[in-house]
Order: sequence, then C-alpha cells, then structure tokens
Amino acid sequence: MLFERKLFERAVCSRKEKVEAIELFDLFQQLSEQARMQGLLSLESVKLSDPLLQSGIRSITDALDPKLVREKLLTKVMADGLEGIALLRAMIIIDGVLMIQMGTNLMDLHDKLICYLGVDSDLAGQWKEQGSSSPSALTAAAR
Repeated sequence: MLFERKLFERAVCSRKEKVEAIELFDLFQQLSEQARMQGLLSLESVKLSDPLLQSGIRSITDALDPKLVREKLLTKVMADGLEGIALLRAMIIIDGVLMIQMGTNLMDLHDKLICYLGVDSDLAGQWKEQGSSSPSALTAAAR
C-alpha cells in the first residue's frame, strides 16, 4: 500500500470537497498521455501551479528512483501537516506522479485515481459523462 491507513483517516473530506480533487484526474491523464507519446523529458517544459506536483514532475524527469520520488514528496506532505482536502489532493498527486513515471496506461491511471474518492467515486463518472473540463459543474450535485 502506498499510504498508511492513518494518512487516509486524516484525508477525510466531504463529497463537495472531493469535487475539487477531480480536476487532478484530467491533468494527470494529459500529463500521462504526453509522457507516453513524447517521453518523460517532454514534461520538463510543463508549468504547473501546484508546488508538490511541480516537484514530483521535476523528480521524474530527473530520473530519480521511484522510491526516492515517493519519499521526497511524502516528506513534504508530512512536514506541512496537511489534512482534509489538501491531504487528499497531495495523495492523489503523489500516486499520479508515480504512475506517470511507471508508464501506467490511461485507463488504469483513471481507475486508480478514482479510488481516492471512496464512496463518492460516482462524482468522477458524472463529471466525465458531462464532458466537463472543470469540476464546477458538479458543485450542485455534490451538496
């Protein structure tokens, strides 16, 4: 298991908050597709607003060992003392970065990331059905 149960317990958040995390799914699908088609080094030029994600992408383009990437990112998360939606997003980022590094196919990447929504995994399906590029369309459904 990538994360300890205690970490998952600290990442508990509402259905509405989980909508915020769904935006990461499309981003990871785009990054994964780019890496698979153009190689991991093509991700060097990608500018990302999330510092943890930027650090993870930089680590995999620098060809760090996956264990070191995981340890580096997890250490940052633990040092920040994140909880709730911020921790959930961080966990998705760490797992997503590692799956890109492993060359995970898009279907498996999507299926794995949906698991982070837990009992609210239907949110991802509704979002995809609407063809939304933004989770804001689900805000009303999440209430």
